[in-house]
Amino acid sequence: MGSRSADVLHARVLMRRIEIILLSIFAGMTLFQISLSPWLKPLVPGVRLTFDFVLIN
Repeated sequence: MGSRSADVLHARVLMRRIEIILLSIFAGMTLFQISLSPWLKPLVPGVRLTFDFVLIN
């Protein structure tokens, strides 16, 4: 029983890590696209704030 719950916990941590990695890749690509298009530049601080908020939670 104890080892099983440890496996579940490990799987959850792994999923969370994969989630964060995917989010950071997505955010990086989004920021890259935004930096390429000047008319979207005002959105960059908002995207960064959202990303920081996601990472904190």
